[in-house]
Amino acid sequence: VLYALAGLMNFSYTLLIARFLIGLFNLFSLTSKYIGLTVGLKRRSEVVLYYSAMSTLGCAVGPALAALLDFFIKSVRIHNLVLDSDTVPGWCMAFVFSLFLVLVALLFEDPPAELIPSRTVGSAAPSGDRLPVVAVCAAFWHLCVSSAVLTTVEVYVVSLGQQHWGWSISQSAWLLAGLMLVSGMVNMGMGVLTRRFIQDDRMGLLGSSLLGWVACALLFDFRIPSVGLQVVVLGIGLMVVLTMAATGRAFALALQSKLVPTSLKGKANNWSVVFMTLGRGAGAVVGALLGTASFGPVLLATFAVSALVCALSHGRMRPSEKAD
Repeated sequence: VLYALAGLMNFSYTLLIARFLIGLFNLFSLTSKYIGLTVGLKRRSEVVLYYSAMSTLGCAVGPALAALLDFFIKSVRIHNLVLDSDTVPGWCMAFVFSLFLVLVALLFEDPPAELIPSRTVGSAAPSGDRLPVVAVCAAFWHLCVSSAVLTTVEVYVVSLGQQHWGWSISQSAWLLAGLMLVSGMVNMGMGVLTRRFIQDDRMGLLGSSLLGWVACALLFDFRIPSVGLQVVVLGIGLMVVLTMAATGRAFALALQSKLVPTSLKGKANNWSVVFMTLGRGAGAVVGALLGTASFGPVLLATFAVSALVCALSHGRMRPSEKAD
């Protein structure tokens, strides 16, 4: 609501505060923590991949819904300080959050008490329970980088469509929505494949980094004269890059909950969310700064470093004997 009413307030930072509050209370940490508490080690990666797929599909619904709302508001010629093409996303988010609160009250169940570590505030972890520093830092790297890649692509596609292809925001949003839709569907399928074929999260991380690195070859500026052909080539590369980044994020998120003893699972999850948030913030800045000549090389180097980190830390990223 604060986002929607920003135009009525004579305060330049209202929109920034509203966006900050939306990001602060997105419940990402609670969802991943709930999965870590209620899903066993064998199926956790699969479930986290489904969760990642739904998150990516949400990124597809967002731009598509924004384009539809923008078209609707302009077609009915509504334009005032309370409701226009800039404030209608705020009212839409207010409705969605209200619906979400109702669904939580009606459908959500707390995990059984025995699954929640019984620790008082300020108490130390049991003797011998320590964070494996190298392993969790490697997992946090993958979480931060994958989130940064996803946001970089989101910002870059919109900027590229407007500045180089002469597209409107709505046209760029539809392209981004299509890419996210395909990526989300592939991630959903990866969950099924993980249950049957991939038993090691480390191999999933390494494979997604290498495949993302290969796909970056299509992101270079080949100076293709036809805009349509540019969209096709770049779209294929972005689709694979988005899919691999989301897949790597899911494997890293599942792995971080297995690297630590049960008593430290909550702490590891909280730090994971911090690094993913930092990645999203950094990705937005990087995506705005990159041009057609630098976009491909930067993402190529990013995936290469991630693959190297995964290979060097492979022996350290083993599930803890005290994990559940």
